[in-house]
Formats: sequence, structure tokens, C-alpha cells
Amino acid sequence: MTTLVGHDQQWAEWRAAIAGHRMHHGWILAGREGLGKATFALAAAAELVAEPGVPQPPPGHHPDIHLLEPLPNSDDEAKKKEDGRPYLRKRNINVDQVREMQRRLVTRPTLGNRRAVIIDAADQLEKGSVNALLKSLEEPPQGTFFLLVVHQLGRLLPTIRSRCTIMRFHPLGEGDLARALDAAAPGLDPATREAALAVSNGSPGAADRKSRRLNSSHGYISYA
Repeated sequence: MTTLVGHDQQWAEWRAAIAGHRMHHGWILAGREGLGKATFALAAAAELVAEPGVPQPPPGHHPDIHLLEPLPNSDDEAKKKEDGRPYLRKRNINVDQVREMQRRLVTRPTLGNRRAVIIDAADQLEKGSVNALLKSLEEPPQGTFFLLVVHQLGRLLPTIRSRCTIMRFHPLGEGDLARALDAAAPGLDPATREAALAVSNGSPGAADRKSRRLNSSHGYISYA
């Protein structure tokens, strides 16, 4: 789901931090899967790195926003990713990915004074990846901010948690949930819409996935 609705409290907290003089360098976005944490992270990172008078590239192409996520689990799945199709991922983020990210951080940000590193999801880091990330959190490069998307906070090492500000995400209320589904999957027939909302339990991601399954079973495609 690409459209972010709700989470007003989290936005207020993030924007107050940006406006402050000593913003913390590490953030954990914690909550169960499907609440929009990764989408929030991307949008929040875009606000963080933007500077007045500096033209910003289109979403998904910012040189100062680095995204770490599990790689495609095969060459065939990598081709699907290149084609913009859904693809299967490996279970974990490996240490080579973290080290490659760290090599990029030795230079200054490209467009402004800040850059963001998004890890989606940090509770899917391999053990070696966690140890490598810890070094960056202990001595963050100047102007670098980390946003760690976390589905199960208890799986994250205390040494990581202690170096970050924890922002908790909660299920959406009925109104926000309905608006999120309508934005991501417009034109759903009423029965599909109600069925998707009924099983979502406050998760826009779950509602979107349910609507896609129902549309697929009836020969339709949902564009989100």
C-alpha cells in the first residue's frame, strides 16, 4: 500500500524533532506488520533530507535516502523486481548489505546536509548485520539518520533499542482505515470493500492484501 493515511501523532512527533536543534540520529518505527511503517519511513525521510532552495528528485530516486531490505531470493525474482512485478525476498538482510551501506556513508550527503538510512525490517537482520549496524549507531556519520522499521520489537537487541528513539505505531481507526483502502484500491465493489475492512484488524496492509485476493478470485486487478 503506497498511500499513507493516519498516524497523526507520529507525524507530529517526527516534525517536532526535525524542527528541534538536536534531533536524535536513530529511530525505531515499531508496530505489527501492515500498519504503514515503511511508507511512513520513506515519507519522513523525504521531509528530513529536503532543504529550502534545493531541488528534490522524484520519490524513489533520492541519492540521500538509502533503503536496506531483503534481496530477491533468486535471479528470477530479481528479474521480477526489475520489471516492477511482485517478487519473493530472502528472509534476512545480510551483513554485506550493511557494510555496503556503511561504505556509502563515508562521503557527505549529495544534495544537502542530511541523509537517511531506512532498514526494512531491522528485526530481519542477520546476527552479523546487527553487529555491523551497531557500530554505525554508536558513531553515526555526521548528518546521517537511521530509521529502523521493526515488526517485533522484542527480537531487536537491547543494545540497538537503547541507541534509538522508539516511535510506536498502532492500528488505524475505522475512518482512517477506510480512507487508506479507498486511496490504495479505488473502485472496489461494496462487498469486497466491506470484506477487506472486516478482516483487517486496523491494518491497512492487511485490508489491501485481502482486497487483492478477492479481486483476483473474481478476475479483477487492484492497482495500489
